[in-house]
Amino acid sequence: MKQEIIKLPIQSFCFGVKNAIAEAGRIISIPNTKLPIHMLGEIVHNKYVSQYFEEHNIIVHKTGTRLDMINSINEGTVIFTAHGVSPEVVNNAINKKLTFFNTTCPFVKNSVKLIQKYLNDDYYILYIGSKNHPESETALSFGERVVLIQNMDDAKNLSINYPKMIITNQTTMSIYDIFEIVEFLKKKYPQILIMEKVCNAAKERQEMIFEVAKKHQSKEHTAFIVVGDKNSHNTNKLASIIKNYNDNVYFAERIEDLDFSVLKVFNKIFIASGTSTPLAIVNEIYDALCNNPQEKHLSSKLTINDYIK
Repeated sequence: MKQEIIKLPIQSFCFGVKNAIAEAGRIISIPNTKLPIHMLGEIVHNKYVSQYFEEHNIIVHKTGTRLDMINSINEGTVIFTAHGVSPEVVNNAINKKLTFFNTTCPFVKNSVKLIQKYLNDDYYILYIGSKNHPESETALSFGERVVLIQNMDDAKNLSINYPKMIITNQTTMSIYDIFEIVEFLKKKYPQILIMEKVCNAAKERQEMIFEVAKKHQSKEHTAFIVVGDKNSHNTNKLASIIKNYNDNVYFAERIEDLDFSVLKVFNKIFIASGTSTPLAIVNEIYDALCNNPQEKHLSSKLTINDYIK
């Protein structure tokens, strides 16, 4: 029986990622751009995209908070990444007279505006997110009336009781992860408002993978490959959704991560990818599975320029 390889229909960069990469590329090409050029974190969570910009002489800062990063920069040009930055980071850039460009995803910008609006209206913000994610970092920078909730234990231990409260979330969270927390908080605080802000692009992929994984749950001859960076929150969420229904999940940052001798035992393989995964990597894996079933390991033939197409 011929192995069936299925590349799921929603792949590669979302609009926010495409926009951020295109803007960063434009900045590189501007004549007389003040050097050096700094990037506050990875433009998107994909090491190969970051590698592209590093090879184009951009300094990609990868440790500490965005505030730590901006405080360490005293000259040149700064690029704020798709994940956003706090007003304090922007103000520091202004005070230091740095040239800066903001590539924040429009969906993240709207999420930040929502937080500011409700804080101005005297609300407490219950923010569901991951402590070390740059979006959460921005949300928490607005002060003590933004409270981070990472899991159900945080929700249960919450002792705040305020007349005006609202729930919102990091945009890359899984709709399936936040559902239980939101339902619990609605019962705990009947007055609370719900402003779910899961990114539409991430949500579409999560719903797609949920339906496919559920349909093929516990089928031992079916496997899933999730392509993306290990630091990509939304990519990891796709893998975790699949694991609820099927144990045959293989995470690959690029083709070298796959053992084709293991994969050849499956009759059907689905390929999914996160919103920050270059399409070139997905296509290379797909083509290899279709055309090289006897190989054990393959090496990537991609060039650095392929990652941002």
